Amino acid sequence: MPLFFSIFSLVLLTTGCQAQSGAFQKMIYVVPDSLRVANFKGRLSEYSVVLPGIYRLNARGDFALRMPYSRETLTLLGSGRAVHPLISLTGARDGALMLSRQESRQRAIENIVKDWNRNSFDGVHIDFEFLPGKSGSDFRLFLSELRERKELSGKSISVAAFPPLWGTADEAAFFEPRTLHPLVDFVVYMMYDYHLHTPGPVTDIQWVQKNLVLIREEVPAGKIVLGMPAYGYQWERGKRRTLTEKQGQDLCQRYRCKRDASGMLKLIRSQSIAYIADARLRGELSRLAKEHNLAGTAIWRLGFEN
Repeated sequence: MPLFFSIFSLVLLTTGCQAQSGAFQKMIYVVPDSLRVANFKGRLSEYSVVLPGIYRLNARGDFALRMPYSRETLTLLGSGRAVHPLISLTGARDGALMLSRQESRQRAIENIVKDWNRNSFDGVHIDFEFLPGKSGSDFRLFLSELRERKELSGKSISVAAFPPLWGTADEAAFFEPRTLHPLVDFVVYMMYDYHLHTPGPVTDIQWVQKNLVLIREEVPAGKIVLGMPAYGYQWERGKRRTLTEKQGQDLCQRYRCKRDASGMLKLIRSQSIAYIADARLRGELSRLAKEHNLAGTAIWRLGFEN
């Protein structure tokens, strides 16, 4: 590990960048499509933290996209819950450029501070995906500079991360746990899209277990949030489509689904194969999170679950 991170991590650990303590957190991601779901307000009541998206930063550090939510909607989202809006990128290449330049990093941070103060958000959730490992040091610098802003004092800073046993070694290096967790309050490990390009389960309980063993060697349990899917995929003639839990249940009523060893429901037909997430699967993953004394769970996303 580079000397910079060894020293910097020690400084952060001794100056108050600690995970928030308290009850088991139930988080859920929200996108504009979620607002059209039946019983939207009722579904929100189950959660303690909402992660609405999506802000997208470009290579200059400007918001190329802001959430199209009204003031009334933001008030509803925050009624009895913490609101930690999700910040993503216009693309991996743009993200790498933004992170590599001090001017664009500072511009991005100024934009975040401005919007977060105006809207009185409770936290910041960073979701930078598919960046190369060589951008990892720039990412950590960005997070440290974000943490230093006094305007964000008292607000939660969290990141979404691929688990160690996902993707390529280079993608995993970007989220190297040991140097990442001291900079944030929580890391939401996205335990889904286990199979993304070829037919297979979106998640797998044994795969989640193996990832947690590796993560807990580097990250305190109180900083780990287990990301869970409320969706599945159907592959047909080489094409993949997303299945909500309700769509999956409808298929299972028409045809015979079986419980796969992964924990997901599985449906094989002559021209297609589908893996379906349901409440039983999420219950198993939630129990796993509690067994490991994790900070909580986060579901992708409201409107996919039934």
